[in-house]
Amino acid sequence: MANPGDISGIEFGPMELGERDAIRDLIAGTFSRYEPMAVAMGQSYAEFQALIGLFLADAAFRDPTICARQTGSTDIVGVMLATDFTTALPAGVETASPSFPPIGGVIDRLEDWYRDARSPQPGECLDLAMLAVARDQGGRGIAQKLVNVSLESAAAQGYRRAITMATNRISLHVFQKLGFKELFSVSYKDYTFAGNRVFAAIEPDDRTALMEQVL
Repeated sequence: MANPGDISGIEFGPMELGERDAIRDLIAGTFSRYEPMAVAMGQSYAEFQALIGLFLADAAFRDPTICARQTGSTDIVGVMLATDFTTALPAGVETASPSFPPIGGVIDRLEDWYRDARSPQPGECLDLAMLAVARDQGGRGIAQKLVNVSLESAAAQGYRRAITMATNRISLHVFQKLGFKELFSVSYKDYTFAGNRVFAAIEPDDRTALMEQVL
């Protein structure tokens, strides 16, 4: 008998080492096309491939990551890339993606505010870093299920909280529906990097929000 929330033809579970390339390419394709800050900075598919490749070379990012697969095949149709909040970015991020620093500045600011507010220790807070679903699988609830499976796994490992960065209206809506609360935000209109308002032209999205759920 199917469990409530099951999605026909889709299975969910931890990523496997042999799936790194498929996961990398799915995230790179999604974020280079649709993530507002990446689009504003011209962050390319190739840059994202290099960037995600660094993350997936590190077990601290691989082990908590959950994938959605088509039943009976190895096709990856969704991924929730996650890590412990205290995990440092892999070395070489700025070399892999020269357009990343302004985006990283937004993330750093929000993480600093959260660190000041919560002082999370290793094993306390899961960072839901990047969520991607294949275009032809949209509208089936795969994104929500990926998040829920990630939260269930984190709670079973003793995590007390989970956070994410919602960078557009769609991700904000997804995480709000799942019970996440917005704690802090950085306005695209007001944010400056090296004296320039690099994200001021982004619309209709208006901010990156750090959201939290208590597990």
